[in-house]
Amino acid sequence: TSAESYTMLDSVALGHQSLWNAEGERVGWLLALKPRAGLPSHASLPGGEHLLRHLAQQLDGCSLPVLLDIDSPALLSLVLEQAVAPPADQLLELIVPQKVWASDHGATLLAAAHDRGLRLVASTPAGQEPPAAVASHMWRTFYRLTEHDKHDPLPIASPSAPGPAGDDDAPGGRSLYGGVTLRAKAEQLLHGPQTWALAGWPTLDILKTSQHRTLQPMRRSVELALQALHDEVPIEALAYGITQDPLLSLRLLTHANSAALNLRDGVGTIHRAVMIIGHNALTEWLTNQLPHASVDPMLRPTMADVALRARLMKQLLDAGGEQELRRELQLCGLFSDIDVMLGQPMSGVLARLPLSDRIDSALLSKDGPYYAALETARALGTLDLSRIEAITHRHGLLTGDVNRALLRTLVQPVGMLMGG
Repeated sequence: TSAESYTMLDSVALGHQSLWNAEGERVGWLLALKPRAGLPSHASLPGGEHLLRHLAQQLDGCSLPVLLDIDSPALLSLVLEQAVAPPADQLLELIVPQKVWASDHGATLLAAAHDRGLRLVASTPAGQEPPAAVASHMWRTFYRLTEHDKHDPLPIASPSAPGPAGDDDAPGGRSLYGGVTLRAKAEQLLHGPQTWALAGWPTLDILKTSQHRTLQPMRRSVELALQALHDEVPIEALAYGITQDPLLSLRLLTHANSAALNLRDGVGTIHRAVMIIGHNALTEWLTNQLPHASVDPMLRPTMADVALRARLMKQLLDAGGEQELRRELQLCGLFSDIDVMLGQPMSGVLARLPLSDRIDSALLSKDGPYYAALETARALGTLDLSRIEAITHRHGLLTGDVNRALLRTLVQPVGMLMGG
């Protein structure tokens, strides 16, 4: 990493949300960025051209579009004035808020930035369309819901609305919605003809509306695990795949520690469970999960977000060569919302499993060696950059290290399961 890049990632706070389509597949990332408060005098923000170039370097290999939301008018203006489009295979897009595109100066900047090949995204309050002159410079439109919109019927972008630039080569719609907190609203918007994705996901409402029934592992997770067994993939890859679904992981660990198997020693990781149960018995057990497994696409992002938090924890807390510690970290992140998913106290869920004291400390007592990584990873999955800064500082973590861990996680291919 160059000195310039090091300085840039040390000088900004980052947070993210996933972008989801109607099938519950992750189709992109929203990356929020702002200069850190109280930067030391030796730290300097790069110019707009450098900022995009360094981010593009860090995101090299990322297969999904990254929509950059810069929470600093001065820095955003610099980027619009100076930045040139990253290489075609780096899918970086720049969000432009209404207060910029609605001003005369901003409109001039937009036209020039568009001419230099930047992909621009118009951010606007839900229900308000950017004027045609602005829309012609835009790659997408990002509608942000307010408290008022969250419950009321909302006009969905229609096929007749002025389209963003380059509509002919757009896959599906070009509209993006943020701030959606209700399942019903998410379903309404996702099935609009111009909708590409939602930024973030109404997880709490989805779990609340699911509480009348026991949540089940995703059918896709079970099918992919069975396929992996059939293809005889290495145990490490199979276990990693299973850990992309927290409910399937919990159920497998519970089974591995049940009286039915009558094992002398407790089984505390998915890797060990897969090894001990064995190919044929695991195939039979997974097949028995299929009839009850969930096919609700609205649950997939909830599972995939928790799995992402687990992967981010592994990046944040370098366990060195300790494979077993990395597996523990993965489980700690994976089970961090299991109480909400099941509607049960965390202590009751964990009491049935022989997990390490380090996991119990993080999830029950909010302390111990894994808690800093857990709290930081949870915060990084939001756009609350001030809170992310405060948590990073409280745990004595270096901002640059945290940012690199986040960007590495976004670039990392997920592997075999969940499409998320």
